[in-house]
Amino acid sequence: MARIPLISIGLPVYNGAATLDRALQCHLAQDEPDLEIVVVDNASTDATAKIALSYADADQRVRYVRNERNLGLVGNFARALHLSSGPYFKWATHDDWIDSTYLSTTLAALRATPNAVLACTGVAVHDGTGRVVERWQPADWMTDPSALRRGHRQLWDRDETHQMFGLIRRDPLVRIGGMQGYLGAARVMLLELALAGPFLQLPGCAYHYTVDESARAGRSYSVYNDPSNAGQLPLRTWRLTRHQLAAVGRHGLPLHERSAMRGDVLLRAVGQDGRRLAAELYRSGELLVRGRRAGTGSPDAPAR
Repeated sequence: MARIPLISIGLPVYNGAATLDRALQCHLAQDEPDLEIVVVDNASTDATAKIALSYADADQRVRYVRNERNLGLVGNFARALHLSSGPYFKWATHDDWIDSTYLSTTLAALRATPNAVLACTGVAVHDGTGRVVERWQPADWMTDPSALRRGHRQLWDRDETHQMFGLIRRDPLVRIGGMQGYLGAARVMLLELALAGPFLQLPGCAYHYTVDESARAGRSYSVYNDPSNAGQLPLRTWRLTRHQLAAVGRHGLPLHERSAMRGDVLLRAVGQDGRRLAAELYRSGELLVRGRRAGTGSPDAPAR
């Protein structure tokens, strides 16, 4: 029977040959060596396979899996979790990197706080040239002992979803279903994790995140995340609100707290996203009318 590593690194990648070396090297150089790196190649067309296989041949902690077809970004993230086995899990990307102490410090924090579900550090945000353009620090609310207050803050927080790249306990992550295939799924996943337990925040910026706008140009994010979204009506915010309500219902909050949290979801949808909800309905109506006139009965526009 194969030995289960302490930490699993899920590294979903698509055409990441330019930076995959750095991503693999920084994880293999961690001062916590009890780990596996599961590289899940989303049917890349560049040298990704060659690079990953060279590392798998040289170090038994690296495993390479290639998808027969492109599953979309979210599907590949989900498969990386499914193929890993360690009780602690971390997603990684081919163009980001971490300091050599990242895993040991986040692991120590989680071991010292059994009810916490996630530990993360600050993030240094780099542009496509490697220049640091921003530093993100975790918010104080992450460690609040109240699930209701954590859920409220996560729901209303419009910050980046950097926490998802922290070290996460596998059990609660698997229990909530990991990553789903709709736009905004990372925010719903973090909402569910926040309801499940505190997030631990560690000092410093030991995670390095790359934002390369040139690589994102012209991308339809809904289809990029999940190819099955092609042709759907542009009801992104409606879907997100529905999934947030479902997430609240899945957790064992007391009835009054669950009701308060559901009210919070609806208040945010109407209060902050009301115009967007109306615009999505209007646009969807236009597409349906156009489809009827064309005799197709279906929307004629890319998903959003």
